[in-house]
Amino acid sequence: MPVTGLENTNRGARGDSLLMLSLMRLSNRKPPLLSESESGGSMSHAGFVEEDLAGLAVDNGFSVFTYDYDQAAPDSWDFKKAPLAKHYPDYDWMLIRIWAWMQSRVIDFLETLPCVDVSKVVAAGHSRFGKTSLCCGIFDPRVAVCVSAGSGCGGIGSLRRCGGRYGEDTGFCETLGWMMKDGNLDYWFRNELKQYGSPELNGHSRENELRFDSNFIGSAIAPTPLLILEGLDDNWANPFGTQLAWNAVSEVYSFLGKEDACAIHFREGGHAFNYEDWTVMIDFCRHHLLGTEKTGNYKTRSEVDITVGHSWKIPGRENVPEVTYPDISRAQLVEYMNKPENRWSFDKAGFGHSMRSLIRMYMDQWNSSSDS
Repeated sequence: MPVTGLENTNRGARGDSLLMLSLMRLSNRKPPLLSESESGGSMSHAGFVEEDLAGLAVDNGFSVFTYDYDQAAPDSWDFKKAPLAKHYPDYDWMLIRIWAWMQSRVIDFLETLPCVDVSKVVAAGHSRFGKTSLCCGIFDPRVAVCVSAGSGCGGIGSLRRCGGRYGEDTGFCETLGWMMKDGNLDYWFRNELKQYGSPELNGHSRENELRFDSNFIGSAIAPTPLLILEGLDDNWANPFGTQLAWNAVSEVYSFLGKEDACAIHFREGGHAFNYEDWTVMIDFCRHHLLGTEKTGNYKTRSEVDITVGHSWKIPGRENVPEVTYPDISRAQLVEYMNKPENRWSFDKAGFGHSMRSLIRMYMDQWNSSSDS
């Protein structure tokens, strides 16, 4: 898989892009920023980060890497004929998961560089790669910060609730049914999702029957710092549904005592990953990776946040068992988790959180030494 440095970013685009940041161990060297190609082709056509954006990263202590996803898994059903799918013929994964897996392989490469601190890796992306960065953040524990911009349907945008900047049912949003319609983008996710969506643009069908919504994606990343970037005029990416889902995700971070680690930022404009987005992203990453003071105006969870007709507190703090979590063993948690009375169902809007999932998040953070 080709990997190149900042010197190859001689031309670029502000559209789809997949980035990864990590810090150098040497104090006099720049931390690398890794980017996935959004247009494919050979690395001689690298430049998937525009010069001013790359310059902003460098000025703030980040360097840039990029790799070409198209060689191993092109953005079409042809990915089934490509080298990666052929190499793993028994795998039933689809393209978003494959791209996220490729991100992890690049982290593998960065681990071979003595100057890279892989404890400070950031998975970031826009549009289809915003979905991908979320997937990488879920499956790769080496991701220290996850940033998703304009991810829309299949990303952090709600599957059930859609709308533009003026609220629900305004604007045309990418829906599950349209995305999974034959001939559209049905190779991004598993075929089972098709039955829950309507192929009509901006139409809904059986999304409410799903046992999850996009807030589960963000919640599965917790407590890793998570930043959501959106354009107010990016109707296709569902800014209204993204706000609702983020609100639900932020409740999980609040439950974990990590309110500051879940942020969202809206800017004027449409479907892009521009200078303002990068400024917010770098500020967020520096704050959480380097401990610098927050200077951006991105939003984090507040107890005075106004919900949109739904209760996000499922479970609320009042439902937390009277125990100190760091002092309870895995065995005790498993026993508690498996009791039917301790399982929470979904609210009408489908944004409720399962206590079982929340407890698993705690369990996954503890090493085996905490077993009784």
